[in-house]
Amino acid sequence: MKNLVIGSLCLLSIATLTSANPEKKWSIEMRGNMAAPLQDLGKYELNPGFGLETTASYNFKHHMAIYAGWGWQHFSADNNPNAGNKLDFEETGYRFGFQFVHPIGTAKLSYLISAGGVFNHIEAENSDGDIVADTGHGLGGELGAGLIFRISDSWSFMPSVRYQYLPQTIDLYGKESDFDLSYMACAASFIWSF
Repeated sequence: MKNLVIGSLCLLSIATLTSANPEKKWSIEMRGNMAAPLQDLGKYELNPGFGLETTASYNFKHHMAIYAGWGWQHFSADNNPNAGNKLDFEETGYRFGFQFVHPIGTAKLSYLISAGGVFNHIEAENSDGDIVADTGHGLGGELGAGLIFRISDSWSFMPSVRYQYLPQTIDLYGKESDFDLSYMACAASFIWSF
């Protein structure tokens, strides 16, 4: 988390070196992703998952924006060692941070680097769709990078990758344990700027 804060401050410092304001101040992003977990979730081996997000950003300096949004991520897990049935895990919550966007050559292609935090929780659901445990909301972090292809004056398409980490504790079937969720996500987004 300390490295994430230092990285965010470095990006903010770079942005203050520029003085021109971008032409369009606001953007709305709709993103779908496929995610690969980087570790087991407690005793549960997670399978690759998928998710959806929406994010709003405001360009407060040339090449620099703040963002905030909401996201949902779903992972299934192998058999539950306690009850013998399948569990699904869903991470939902809020994301926030800084984005640095800079053109590559022409104005039709740019790269994006982002660093921020998440305020999310993880729910465990049984095969009937009942919630059997919830971690409650907690703080985590995220780092991302992408390429922005401008389609029109207001619309862009962005493939991206992101690392996300959420350290949590959960009480599942009467036993409390660490439930640290970390994953890499490959995403595709459509962005509307105005």
